Amino acid sequence: RAAAAADDTPARVVSVSSSLHMGVASDAFVHSAQLEEVPYDRMRAYSNSKLANVLFAAEFNRRHNHDGVLAVSLHPGAIRTNLQKHVLADDGWFGFLLRTAMTVGEPLVFKSIEQGAATQVYCAVARDVVGGLFYEDAHVSYLSGIVAPHIATNQTARDTFW
Repeated sequence: RAAAAADDTPARVVSVSSSLHMGVASDAFVHSAQLEEVPYDRMRAYSNSKLANVLFAAEFNRRHNHDGVLAVSLHPGAIRTNLQKHVLADDGWFGFLLRTAMTVGEPLVFKSIEQGAATQVYCAVARDVVGGLFYEDAHVSYLSGIVAPHIATNQTARDTFW
């Protein structure tokens, strides 16, 4: 338990992901020879990278929680930053939805940067955080497999990815 803090709080690995990781077919992702789409699709690539973060955190937690280190992944929410400019140029359905949300319902859809950081801070310091789970809005997400099976609970996918 050398990695744990002096007050016996586990050390943390907090992996920022996205709920868009659910848009990836896990079997296609973990069994792909090169993890690239031909032709390239930026939203598929983004979803793949976020699924990688979820699988990493879940498997890291399984391998290292006995050492006093826990790992979680999280969805910070839709945050209005300059990152969206790349998606706004997307001619696909997601770009259309994002452009519509940003012009019509921005206050209802997007969080401030501070609100988006809240779950990251919570996962880094809260005593009730459980390793291996997926968080959003400073609590365990329904995507964690508590309501329905989640990709991170699939040990074969985690082993293959690792």
